[in-house]
Amino acid sequence: MTIYLGFFTAFALTTIRATVFLVFCPPFNNRALSGQVKALLGAALGLATVGRVGPIYQSSTFIFECVMQAFIGFSMALMVRIMLAAIQMAGSLIDLEGGFAMAQTFDPLTMNNQATFGRVYELSALAMLFATNGYQLLVIGLARSFTALPPGMMFDLDNYAERLVFRFAELLMSSFEIAGPLLLVLVLTDMGLGLLTKVAPAMNAFTLGFPLKIIVTAFLAPTIMVVLPQVVLKIVDEALKSWQGVIL
Repeated sequence: MTIYLGFFTAFALTTIRATVFLVFCPPFNNRALSGQVKALLGAALGLATVGRVGPIYQSSTFIFECVMQAFIGFSMALMVRIMLAAIQMAGSLIDLEGGFAMAQTFDPLTMNNQATFGRVYELSALAMLFATNGYQLLVIGLARSFTALPPGMMFDLDNYAERLVFRFAELLMSSFEIAGPLLLVLVLTDMGLGLLTKVAPAMNAFTLGFPLKIIVTAFLAPTIMVVLPQVVLKIVDEALKSWQGVIL
């Protein structure tokens, strides 16, 4: 009976970490995937990884361990979410400079107001996660975390905070790297319109500014899709490296 109770405790703790990870980590956190499905997937992952943990007999700290497993799952998901936000941020920068930011719509899946390319790039990144099998690497990393950091252990919070700050800085840099070429073209378009206004004020070139920038953005923005698979794989690889030394 004690052995069964120990395995049940281990199953509960692994399920909590896996479920919280699925709730917050892209692409599993999409609202199109219902909470019941996420709970079942979390229980399945918990059952599959309980052998890595073994029976746990410490019942006095069970509530504390539940909170710790939820925190670890959230911490792992947060790293991935921050890095994938770079692609969405790149699309938002293009929307802002290209004139699409004024046409924001409410997205019920993310509960956010998003413009055209911010939403397109986000959906493309999620599709690339499945197309490049990036989601499998995330699940494998989650499974390995139970061996490297089983219930009863806690990772180095100072090291995690340092890496988290670094990832926030990398988020801004990555978004400019992705959208940089198109942003440069749009800035040069603005400069050209400004020079044209100086040369021929009667033409009122700025009345053509918004239509011209929208046309340039619509034609050139799809070219960034070519590099998205490499960007997504790099992001997943960087996320796994972020887990190493802290959790894995």
